[in-house]
Amino acid sequence: MTPLLLLGCFALLAPAKGGVPNCYDFAANVTFDETQPLGIWHLIHFRNNKLNGTGNPHCLEFSAVDEEDQDILRDSVGKFVDGVEWSSISLKMTIPCQDLPHKKKRHYYLERIRGVGAYRTILFPSSRIANTSRLSRYDLRLKLVQDRYLVMMDCHDKYIFVFSKRFPTGTDTEKQLAQMVEDYWAL
Repeated sequence: MTPLLLLGCFALLAPAKGGVPNCYDFAANVTFDETQPLGIWHLIHFRNNKLNGTGNPHCLEFSAVDEEDQDILRDSVGKFVDGVEWSSISLKMTIPCQDLPHKKKRHYYLERIRGVGAYRTILFPSSRIANTSRLSRYDLRLKLVQDRYLVMMDCHDKYIFVFSKRFPTGTDTEKQLAQMVEDYWAL
């Protein structure tokens, strides 16, 4: 990674004055096209104020949501959630991705909200809804770094995740991105 590119990546991650990471600063000056995150992403590194980790075999998958998907979601959970702009639900995030042989998958639908790369989640229940508290909605932010790495901030639990289209191999760039996330929390 060139020094100029490294500086640009850090500028994308750096919080505003005051140093406390938050979703509003994280999403500042971001350009984001919703086709960019489509596909499978492998976890390189994650961090919040208590935990961090690298090299775990986790992945997630983004797919586009069409009108039919929006209607199914509205019919299934619409009476349990308020204030949803159903036509703004544009991405589906599946955790873990289809590549990992987990029986339990979670499907989050992402509603575009104010700002570029800004979303609010709706967890689609895997079975009949018995507990509507599982439908809690949380804000998150997405941004791309170098058109190869997806950085996501969970605004509720204050996690930052860095993903790659390729399975992590420990390249210098991956190590530098992981270090930038650590530095982001140290500011």
